[in-house]
Amino acid sequence: MTDQSADAVAWRRYEQARPRTEGAIAPELKDDYLGAYLFDGGSTITIARREGGLTAQVLGQEAIDIYPEKEDEFFYRVVAAQISFRRGPDGRVQRLVLHQNGYEQEAPRIGAAEAARMLADLENRTKNNQPVDNSEALLRSLIAQHQSGEVNYDRMVPALADAGREQMPMIRADLERAGALRSISFKGVSSEGWDVYDVAFENAAMEWRFVLAADGRFTGIFFRLLP
Repeated sequence: MTDQSADAVAWRRYEQARPRTEGAIAPELKDDYLGAYLFDGGSTITIARREGGLTAQVLGQEAIDIYPEKEDEFFYRVVAAQISFRRGPDGRVQRLVLHQNGYEQEAPRIGAAEAARMLADLENRTKNNQPVDNSEALLRSLIAQHQSGEVNYDRMVPALADAGREQMPMIRADLERAGALRSISFKGVSSEGWDVYDVAFENAAMEWRFVLAADGRFTGIFFRLLP
């Protein structure tokens, strides 16, 4: 299990932010990495070919170019993040690890049919603006928990829970300034599958959005002040 202590996360953040230099790998190795991989939170990342290299595409997001540092080790140029591929006893790639924001997320390889089904589900939900079950109730509970400072981090995937604990003082301060909750209005489902709401407080207007894993845990939570 990855060490999630504050010191370990800080060190990984530093390591992930250091400059990387593109290296050469055998062209035939690129085929080893192609395919879809499933994160614990239920999202996928798909590795595909581009001219001269590879891309990585998280479900619902744009594909981003990745570059080899060495065999089985790749990095992004647009963000401080890296991808490591892990092989099984037979030498085949079985999983990848995404290194980002001081955390490491493993994703086993999945079949093309399962990846296509997950993409179709996302496209159907965004096309029809269909929120997840009990969406508004989930958001109301989430806001109330952060206002009280008693957050159920077990309802979040580990990386989000760790980030939430770290940011809790800032989040609670923002909500204290915002004041009492007045109303919540559903805006729609983003192209990445996030449920998006306009939320009115006594002293502020905000946009809140969240996304769930297949098992019902939060994999992403975001809010911002509106003009």
